[in-house]
Amino acid sequence: MQIDIDFEVFKMLTNLRVSESDSYNAVIRRLLDLPNASAPHAALDDSIPKVVTGGLNALANSGPERVRRGLFGSAAPRNALLPDESLGGLLTKYMNGVWFGNVHFPNGTKFRATYKGQTFSAEIIQGQWVGADGKARRSPSDAASAISNTNVNGWRFWYVQMPGDPTWRKLDELKQ
Repeated sequence: MQIDIDFEVFKMLTNLRVSESDSYNAVIRRLLDLPNASAPHAALDDSIPKVVTGGLNALANSGPERVRRGLFGSAAPRNALLPDESLGGLLTKYMNGVWFGNVHFPNGTKFRATYKGQTFSAEIIQGQWVGADGKARRSPSDAASAISNTNVNGWRFWYVQMPGDPTWRKLDELKQ
């Protein structure tokens, strides 16, 4: 099995490895607070302090200093593992929201579309696409089809406004 990740994620995972024999799988298992696998690195996993004791939310809500202590104990060097101080923010960004295609939409992402002179809106709430009617939809196309009562490419139908960005853009621009 192969999982594609971008370079920034690769760098972060590499920085979280405790030694050369620490696998990326072991790093991810620690980040997700999963039990140790019965694999060659299980003994290594037992010797590495957990990053999180309460799952990803605890990690994301903790500051970089707490993450550093969780990985290394109180004697952690100031710059250990977190050179850009963004692990908590990175995890928060990718654990809250929803993925459509290969695009992540964080909670609070807003959508709008005009169809037959009427404006429709939706928002990502608790990891779901929720229309102004309060109904959850499976995808942008599902939401567009519910409005138009026909098959519609939702990526061309909707405009999107990401949290913290005042700009509205065509949804299909994000797929490129």
